[in-house]
This record gives sequence, C-alpha cells and structure tokens, in this order.
Amino acid sequence: MCAVLALAVVLLQVMALDRLPLPGGSAPDVALVLVVALGLTQGPITGTITGFFTGFDLDLVPPGGHLIGESALIFCLTGYACGRLGIWLERSVPRLIAAALIGVGAGEIFQAGAGVIASDPGVTLSAVRQVLPVTVLYDVLLCPMVLFVAVLASRRPAVRSRRRTPNFRQLPRWPSGRPAAPGALADRTGRIGRSP
Repeated sequence: MCAVLALAVVLLQVMALDRLPLPGGSAPDVALVLVVALGLTQGPITGTITGFFTGFDLDLVPPGGHLIGESALIFCLTGYACGRLGIWLERSVPRLIAAALIGVGAGEIFQAGAGVIASDPGVTLSAVRQVLPVTVLYDVLLCPMVLFVAVLASRRPAVRSRRRTPNFRQLPRWPSGRPAAPGALADRTGRIGRSP
C-alpha cells in the first residue's frame, strides 16, 4: 500500500504540481509532506517505508540529474524521525502540526544540502537561497491539510473495530453452556468479574 501511495503522489508531483506557474518559481513538495504526515500519524515503520518508496520513485523519474538513492535516503530518515517524534507527541493536534512544519522544513533543508554537497548542477547556493524559502512556505501551507487527512485515515480502523458486533464465542459461559454477560460470573472470592 505504501508503494502504491508513494507512486501516486510522485506522479501527482511530477505531472501536475511541478508544472503549475506558481509565484516564486517553485511548487509544494507534496511527496515530502505526505512522508512527514504518515510518519507522524502512523509511526516510524510506515514513515520509513513510505519515505523510501517515495524518495526512490523521485530518484527514478525524469529529469534525474542527481544520485539515485539521494532522495530515498533523505525521505527515509525524515519519515523515521517524524515517526519517532509522533510517538512522543501522543496525538496532540497543535504539537502534531508544529512537528509537521518542522519536519517539512528540515526535509527541504536536507534535500538542498544534499544537492549542494553532491554538486548537483541544478542546485547552487544562490538557487537554494531563492527557491528554498518559497518551497518551505508552500509545504507549510499544504501540511495541515495532508496531516488532517492522515489523522482521519489513521483513526478509521479504530472506529471500525469499535463498531463490530460482539463475538459471542468469546463471552464467558454458564455451566449450562449459554453465554453469560461480561462480568456476570463471580470468582472464588465472591467478587464480580470475568470468568477465566
């Protein structure tokens, strides 16, 4: 599922968002925002796997020009760090939004730094100074929406499990074999509780 989602987001990024004539000559990095949001809401494993597939897909789509694996490594580390941070934040909405904003900013800075260190011909210090603030601003504006969708998606399985009908085979049984209501059987001390 992570690989399919990563491919869909990368195709959206390359085929639609990168072609938009937005002010500042840059576009939001929806792939990075997705990795940060899934890491914060789903945990470090999902963040790492999604980061790897998203970064690897970005490394393979044209126009390449940089080392294969560069984006995969950066997105992997970003997804893992956001996943660890998401566990620590305990689902507090203001903290999640603040962590997401820090995560996308750090991810963009790491991408720009890796491009400069690897001597990527399209990444120069003057280009980074001009494009990086605009890209981070677009990511910050996109981040709360993607984070909201990720939080809703992470809560859906929990809601479904609560709505299930009770499984009567797991209820304690009276000696006659009929199911008893939970908590209806008393233990040997006379306290009401579930039967073993």
